[in-house]
Amino acid sequence: MDAVNVGFVRDLVVTQRKTHLQVSLLLQEAYPGKRGLSSRSVRRFCLKNGIHAQNRLSNEELEHYTKQVVARVGPTWGRKMVKGYMASCGITAGDKRIGKALSIVSPLYQVQRNTNTARQTNPYPYHADYFGHKLHMDQNEKLAMYGLTEVSACDGYSGKIVAFATMPVKNNVLIYENVYRTAVIRHGIRDQLRVDHGTEFYLSLYVQEKMSPYRTNTRREPFIQTTSKQNHPAERKWVEFNSRVNYPIKRALNAMVNEDLINMDDDMNKFCVSWFTSRVADIGIKQVISSWNNHAIPGKGVPDKRMEENKKTFILPSIDMLPTGEEAVSAYERDGGNLRSPEVFGTDILAGNKQLQQLRFDNFNAAYPSFEVIFYCLVNGDHQPFREGLMNFIDLTTTYNPN
Repeated sequence: MDAVNVGFVRDLVVTQRKTHLQVSLLLQEAYPGKRGLSSRSVRRFCLKNGIHAQNRLSNEELEHYTKQVVARVGPTWGRKMVKGYMASCGITAGDKRIGKALSIVSPLYQVQRNTNTARQTNPYPYHADYFGHKLHMDQNEKLAMYGLTEVSACDGYSGKIVAFATMPVKNNVLIYENVYRTAVIRHGIRDQLRVDHGTEFYLSLYVQEKMSPYRTNTRREPFIQTTSKQNHPAERKWVEFNSRVNYPIKRALNAMVNEDLINMDDDMNKFCVSWFTSRVADIGIKQVISSWNNHAIPGKGVPDKRMEENKKTFILPSIDMLPTGEEAVSAYERDGGNLRSPEVFGTDILAGNKQLQQLRFDNFNAAYPSFEVIFYCLVNGDHQPFREGLMNFIDLTTTYNPN
């Protein structure tokens, strides 16, 4: 094989996708009578020269990409979630190689993860027959004191997060429009909606029951309310969101409160903190969702692939069959229900003056065109950009106060 051109073999394996046996036969035709061209020899030749059918990343390239990911997500992401993040960006590599790259580019973070590997386990048995059997919705109020509530919807069979929304204060109408209705529009009606006993899901439960004839299995109960600790899949994901998004933000905000930089008893401060926090959190939330849906769940598989393999939701013939938020509220109230309108957290002192609001946002966006750098610094322990950005927004709101 020493006389064989490396570029020629690389083209056959990588570009033309030839197997080692096929390459061996082609080489025997090109070099008749020459010995040492068996498929085993070809395999050894490829290993020696770093030729892989998958167009494998070199260790240096993988470490480079891993370092970029760590700079964006911080210390809590292990090899499986990093692999999911890379897969969502079109980069593929094996678990072991990613684990090794993580230990090289961020050894301190690796030690931190190894000393904090305990995970919450749920003793309740759980089963879902297919994608579309159970839809779990749950809310997270870890940052509620700062004007940010998160609500997720995930499929019980695949584990896929199918909808997610943030809001200043949890609200039935926003949850229905941005979570339940979004999930149905994207993927169809599920057999069963599962939530806890919170009142914030009443409108979603009402519409799920009205739409119950349009399900794959109409013999099942259209919804079930359980205690919070039994809303299995939805709750498990909050561990991921809290460690990767909510806790880094909360640490920064708690420090600012303790240093009297922000006053959470002041309505103007409350509005500014809520507005700014939600936009920083949005960067991390999108990262976690795309990575989660592309990472392998032990014993189950990759959520996106699981969905495609066994999807049995009922797709509505027309989106007009699903009521809008306004239509759902009207029907709910006609049937005797009562719902609160969406609320802001605190008070925007520029409310009612669109010109001043736009001036504030224009000036803020000129100084901070993207929240990505703020979030990337925050999860890696640098709070300064977060603090400066929030104080800038508060100062602009105070400066443009017409009173």
